[in-house]
Amino acid sequence: MNVGIVTFYYKNWNFGGQLQARALVRALNSNFGVTAEQIQYDAQKSWKKHPYWMRVIYTFGESFSLGLINGIYYIGHRLKAETRLRRNETERNKIQNKIDQRQKAFEKFFQETPHGKNVYENDNIKECTALYDCFVCGGDQIWNDWNDWFLFNALPTYCLEFVPGRKRKFSYAPSMPTQFDRNAYLKRLTNSIKKLNCISVREKTSATLLCRIIENHVQVVLDPVLLLTRDQWDQERTPIHITEQYIFCYLLGEGTDIRNAATKLASKLKLPLVTVPHIIQYSEDDVKFGNIQDFTSGPAEFIDLIAKAEIVVTDSYHAAVFSMIYHKEFYVFERNTQVSGGTMNSRIYDFLDEFGLKDRLVTPEQLMKKQTAEPIDYTYADRVLERRRKESLDYLKTALGINDENQPT
Repeated sequence: MNVGIVTFYYKNWNFGGQLQARALVRALNSNFGVTAEQIQYDAQKSWKKHPYWMRVIYTFGESFSLGLINGIYYIGHRLKAETRLRRNETERNKIQNKIDQRQKAFEKFFQETPHGKNVYENDNIKECTALYDCFVCGGDQIWNDWNDWFLFNALPTYCLEFVPGRKRKFSYAPSMPTQFDRNAYLKRLTNSIKKLNCISVREKTSATLLCRIIENHVQVVLDPVLLLTRDQWDQERTPIHITEQYIFCYLLGEGTDIRNAATKLASKLKLPLVTVPHIIQYSEDDVKFGNIQDFTSGPAEFIDLIAKAEIVVTDSYHAAVFSMIYHKEFYVFERNTQVSGGTMNSRIYDFLDEFGLKDRLVTPEQLMKKQTAEPIDYTYADRVLERRRKESLDYLKTALGINDENQPT
């Protein structure tokens, strides 16, 4: 059986995004004897091919669909964001040589993840349907309400609408909003996923919401990275060149509060602070943040940065998950980044609650007060992980249409 996966893989410069893409391929291939690979889908190319005036009409039409005040607020927010983005890009160009080092490590990781050779866009992605017997969408936040180009251009593809009805297609652990502010988004998402053979999501809160809307069973499964054991991830990671003990701080959100708290903790424990600055875009908060600023690590090195850290401080879901995999002491913060569907914190809440780690969620003020290291007892978390991994693999087996008699060898 040949299986094609559609997720945030093609030119995705995000550590967690690439690691979950690698994990799902490895889990499918090692557990079920199928031949799975990532489909290279360039989502933005198709949107940018539309005339500019058409993209403006789409944006304005959706912005004002919920009323005049909402439209004015949304357009104003977009203009401010674009102005800030242009300013940040100017600053980013000054450190582009450092960013290039990181992207080379990412490129190496891209190539080592099994993937199809062709790059598709909306106009030709149907061509890949002849290559695969089954299609999977997920994991990652492929069902989030990111913005207008994603809604009008990419969401149907990430729901596998291009796959003909005669072929199996299902979702595995996509993440989605827990609230819907835009009617157009809700309508497009629900109409698309009703056509899937099996539906699963990553968060319990999302499953409850979705079940009520589409009136169909939605299963909660593990994030793809948790399908692999620690020993399996050891085969995927690349050693870093830091020999001393350190605290690893990985932040995607903005603001100085968390950064100041992490700096103070490192000072109290007399450990250097390792950071990975300017991940999403140039950030003034990152310029002088950290004793050791890492610009050379890709996803494979990212695993090693967590595995060898004494303590991990983060607002990243996947950094928290890998901290659990490697039994690290970690602290996680709510992230202040906003998308159209609200914040991205629900996935962190659900993760910490399920694995009995809710005390790991702290505020900057609480971290400031920490005086010593606080090792975590992972007995309960390991027990839950073992059970949930089996449940998630059982879901994949069913979704693939495999039973004990016809399982590929």
